[in-house]
Amino acid sequence: MKPIVDREAAHRAASLSISVLTYLRIAIETHKVLALKCVNIFKSHIYLHNTEGKTFVLGRMQRQTRSSGTPWEEKNAYSRIVKVGPFVYVSGTTASDESGTIHHSDDPYGQAAYILKKIEAALQTVGAKMAHVVRSTVYLTDIDDFEQVAKAHKECFDAIRPANTLVEVSRLAVPEMRVEIAVDAVIDGTSEGSFNV
Repeated sequence: MKPIVDREAAHRAASLSISVLTYLRIAIETHKVLALKCVNIFKSHIYLHNTEGKTFVLGRMQRQTRSSGTPWEEKNAYSRIVKVGPFVYVSGTTASDESGTIHHSDDPYGQAAYILKKIEAALQTVGAKMAHVVRSTVYLTDIDDFEQVAKAHKECFDAIRPANTLVEVSRLAVPEMRVEIAVDAVIDGTSEGSFNV
């Protein structure tokens, strides 16, 4: 017996990444999942829910990590970038290089531009690009630097328009650091959460 394909549901499911769609195809063929109601992606697992109330848990998506070589990554045991399936998370990034030297210490615009180039390079190491960014979070030590940092952000993201949060913090790890930026990205236009089909 072949499952009946709901064209509207298939169209909505097309927004999922190729890896998720592959999981769906295998699950439908293997488990005879008919009348698929909802797909959830949570903590790198994929959950399929059908209209009969049954849930099928699919395997983990592959996890990759990358370092940019700054001393803080090794000292504090974190990765510059983590990719799980189509989801990419870039840690808070400052205008420091591999030696720990802070660039543009008196220039918030220069720091933001340097950081965004560093983030772009990090994304490329896992096959992502700036166009995949869906959220940016900007931390400033002085809210009066907002316009200069916003200028660099706009130059980078004007055509992309990710969700954005900007907050003032009392300080960052080193006094010369005035700006820190973190981003989340999703490759192939997918996003973490529920997909009703």
